[in-house]
This record gives sequence, C-alpha cells and structure tokens, in this order.
Amino acid sequence: MKMPRPLGTALASLRRAAGHLPAGVGAVVVTGGVAAASLAGMASLSLFDTRVDRAPALPPAPSPWLVQRATAVDDSACQLSLRVLDDGGAPINNARLGVVRLDEGQVQRRFEATTDARGTHRLIDLPAGYYDVTVSVDGSSKALAGVPTFACDQAGKRAFHDVVVVESNAQLTGTMVGRHKKPLANAEVALWQTDTERTGLAGVVRIRTADDGTFTARLQPGRYVAYASAADHVSRKFDVDVDAAGTAVDMRLGFSPSARGIVVDESGNPLADAVVSMGGAFDPRARNATVKTDAWGRFSLPVQEGQALTLTARGDGRVARAVLGVVENVDRVQQLTLVATAGRTVQGMVYRTDGEPLAFGAVHYRIKALGLEGEANTDGGGRFVLDGMPTDQDVEVWAVGNATGAWGAQVASPSTTQLALTFVPPAW
Repeated sequence: MKMPRPLGTALASLRRAAGHLPAGVGAVVVTGGVAAASLAGMASLSLFDTRVDRAPALPPAPSPWLVQRATAVDDSACQLSLRVLDDGGAPINNARLGVVRLDEGQVQRRFEATTDARGTHRLIDLPAGYYDVTVSVDGSSKALAGVPTFACDQAGKRAFHDVVVVESNAQLTGTMVGRHKKPLANAEVALWQTDTERTGLAGVVRIRTADDGTFTARLQPGRYVAYASAADHVSRKFDVDVDAAGTAVDMRLGFSPSARGIVVDESGNPLADAVVSMGGAFDPRARNATVKTDAWGRFSLPVQEGQALTLTARGDGRVARAVLGVVENVDRVQQLTLVATAGRTVQGMVYRTDGEPLAFGAVHYRIKALGLEGEANTDGGGRFVLDGMPTDQDVEVWAVGNATGAWGAQVASPSTTQLALTFVPPAW
C-alpha cells in the first residue's frame, strides 16, 4: 500500500531522528495502523504546530518606537514626535520645545514642552495648521535648533524628527522699538535660513523680546533672515550676518494700531467665524474693513487715532455692537469683548421677471451705518433667510447679479421681516 505523503514524510523524520539517538537509547520503529495512532498522539503534543519566526528588528532612528507612548484623544489628529540629541548623539533631557501653530500665516497658539530622559517628546492631538518648533537648552552654550515646518494638512498625519543641537559661541542680540522709540516688550523675532545659505538651522525658530525690548539668540555662524513683529506695528524683515564674534542689530517698527478683542455668546462661549465690521461713512467704491473671528472668537481690525469707531459682530444668528466713539487712545480698544445676542430675522423670496422663483441664486445685504454687509444663498424655491440682523437698523437687500444692482434693493425696516425681490438679468 502506498503511504500518504504527509505520513511518509513524518515517518522519515522519525527514522532520521532515531539514527541520531544517543547510545543506549532504543530506536522504536512503528508501522501501519500503529504508526498512524502514534502520529495522532504526537500531533496532540503540538509537534506539528506552525513555525513562528522571530519578530523583525525595530526600524532605525528616527522611529515611533523611540518616542514615549502617549494616548491621543483624537486618533485622526496629527502627531509630531521629536528626539533631541547633542552633537555626540547623546539624548538631552529637559530640552525646551517652543511650539507655535500658524493658520493662514497668523500665529494662533503658543505652547511649550520638554523632552524626557531619552531626549524625546510627542506632540499629540494637533489640529490642522502649520507648526514651527524652537529647540533650546537652558543654561548651556548650545545653539537654537528647529525642525522643518510641519504641515498638519491631512487626518492622522505623523512626523518624526531627530534634532541635533551643537555648541556655539555666536550670538545675535538686539533691541526692538516702536513709536517714539518705545521698547516693544513680548514681541517676536522669527529666524530662518534660505536653502542656498543654510549652515545648520532647519525650519523657523522664534524668540520673544524682554520687557525692555531686548532679545538674544545663540546661533551657528551664518546668514539669517530675521522677521520682527509686534502688536499694533508693521512687521519688518531684516537680513543678518552672524559671525563667531556675535552680531548686534536694532529693529524699529512702524506704528499701526488695531482694535482687538473677542466675540462671545450670552454664555461667554467664543463665536468662531463671526463677521466683525467697522462702522462709519459708507463709500460705495470701497468695502468697509471686515474680518472673521478665529476658532477662539478673536479679531483684529486696523484703526486710527481720532477715528469715530463702531464695531458690529454677526454670527450664529446673533449680533453684537460696540459704539466706541472717537479713538483718542488706542490702548482703550485693545481688549474688547463683544457679547452677541439673538438678532432679528429677515427673509423673503427672489422672483424672475416672469414671476417664477429664482432657484439657487444669491442675495446681498448691507447695513450702511454699521458697515455690515454680506451674501446669502437662495434655496430651490428662491427663498432666503438672513438671521442675526440688528433689531434697530434698516437692512438693504438685493439679488446678486441684478441689472439694477443696489439701486434695485428692497429695505427691511426694523418692523419688516418679509421681502419680495425681483431679479432683472443684465442686458448684454
């Protein structure tokens, strides 16, 4: 009888093993049904389990295995992992990480962290935006270091960087001043190198000025771009050569005041994406100054001393207004809080000249006295809704693209809530 291949292979293995038994140990050879029964018993002892290979070696640095584990609240948020080393490759404990988040070129948030005993730190739950990291070692002669700007532009994005900090005696020192040569405290100097003049600095590093407007940055010798910025002043760029003996530079910024503050609802919660407009004389040839609040409800609008200032904020069906009068001291408009409450609703229909609704069009609204204007879409039935309108102001509304433009506007007075608009197509 021909023996099944697996059984024959197993018996051959047993015979080979018997031939290598130590002296004095008898070799037992089984055949037929006895062999099958014996093999079945051996199988129960897991002699034929699948072979398990050794786990592969960990990947080389930089890798997530070298960074201390941390539990993220949002797995879809970004993570940035860093390991800080000296120029000999040894990890640096308690290295300071200054992190800046930017959105549309504006600094939105600042926070700090430190490395652990292995020189590592993981920044987790990072929202969308761009991140610069300044690495410094307090009380040492090590130069500032950084990483390439990290773009959190897709869900769950990860990045891992080794950051090497080196010894340097070269320093950039300076003073930043504004109007009347007044020192600018807590202002910022951002430093980077161009690709053609890079001598060791990756990405952008940022330092803050002291109360007297002075700053100091230990760097590797080379050519740098320094970008100075301060609240209520025009930012300015400087080209700076830093040599081994050190370099000093004075930075003077032009005065450009702004009204700044936050928009909140009745419960004190910030209103994001609220429209903040500056009131005053309406010039049909130019738009009034208007901005949107950021994720924390913050806003900033340029102003001038001697200007009559009224601010209006509209968002989430709410409206707020601050009549600030003539600006004689810009410090008085630096920390404003606008509390938005429920406004009135203006709604209506847009019709074509044949009397049929204008589906999926748009209307433009304007409140001259407050400098508040914007657009809203119509639905499939030509209906539009404008909520959060001031309760004491006329609201002009006209169909976008109307041949008569603003001249064909309908006005919703404080006592009017319904409007009927006619869209007249342009004649070409």
